[in-house]
Amino acid sequence: MTAQLLKPIQDVSAPALIFDTELRGNLVSCCDRDFHHFFIFCADPLPPEAKIRSLFGEAFNNDDRIGNLKLKIFDNLGSHFPQFESGFRSRYLVGFNSLCPDCDDDWLKERGIRIQTTYDLLYEIRLALGMPPVYRESTKDKIKWGYSLERMSRSNFGLGKCNLPYGTVRQTWLAGDRISVIRYALRDVYLTLKLWENRDRLIDPNTGKPFACRPLRDAIALSAELAWFAPV
Repeated sequence: MTAQLLKPIQDVSAPALIFDTELRGNLVSCCDRDFHHFFIFCADPLPPEAKIRSLFGEAFNNDDRIGNLKLKIFDNLGSHFPQFESGFRSRYLVGFNSLCPDCDDDWLKERGIRIQTTYDLLYEIRLALGMPPVYRESTKDKIKWGYSLERMSRSNFGLGKCNLPYGTVRQTWLAGDRISVIRYALRDVYLTLKLWENRDRLIDPNTGKPFACRPLRDAIALSAELAWFAPV
């Protein structure tokens, strides 16, 4: 029997968990909204040097809050790690394009963590700018391009992804450079966190105009896709 998907948490007072996956869920990175804890979950074993916190200052852009940061790495977990599901489910989840089919949510389910993103920043950005949040054949002509994590972050914070060319993450990992990939994953989560923290005062990278995404409470009450079709 297929495991039933567990619905996202409905309590806005619950802590947030900002997350991202690489390597089809083989590597999961996440942080809490207060920048106190970062976590890495990895199916493969990692060398000792990959667990030294000081190596990842670049990933966090040497954020002023880094001194209080606690980085926890769990490695050699194998192909399934459902033991961490309860930790994910006790928080509302914030991702970037994580609800898209064959992306973060689906990859975590393959690892035994049956969760659903509460607040997908890409979906909310599209909705705030008058676009359908979900890419579908029937509405794709209404979606404008240029709202990737890289472009949104550079336009808003002058900060982009780590210097690891797109499409080379898997090759880098297989070549044994675990540190570069972990740094890349942590930077993605850090950028997602920055967008989350500034979601009510963002800049459109295509027009330069300010805009705001919906509050969390509204996203919990009505998904971005349903909000798009809902009457004004």
